[in-house]
Amino acid sequence: GVFIDKFGTNLSIKILLFFVTFGQFILYNGYIIGSIKTMLLGRFIFALGSESLNIPTSMYLAKYYYGKEFGLA
Repeated sequence: GVFIDKFGTNLSIKILLFFVTFGQFILYNGYIIGSIKTMLLGRFIFALGSESLNIPTSMYLAKYYYGKEFGLA
């Protein structure tokens, strides 16, 4: 919450999406070279971004659909 309040919703989404993409890239490279440790590192970085991405995404939808059909979003 503090991270989102400090940087804003849009920038937070972009930063967290970078973590998701970078983590997936590391995970894939770990698979290619056959390193379990590298794959775990990639999965950890992926999880940092993907689990935290739920909060700013919900905030963005709530701002966008304020007073509209939020149930259909």
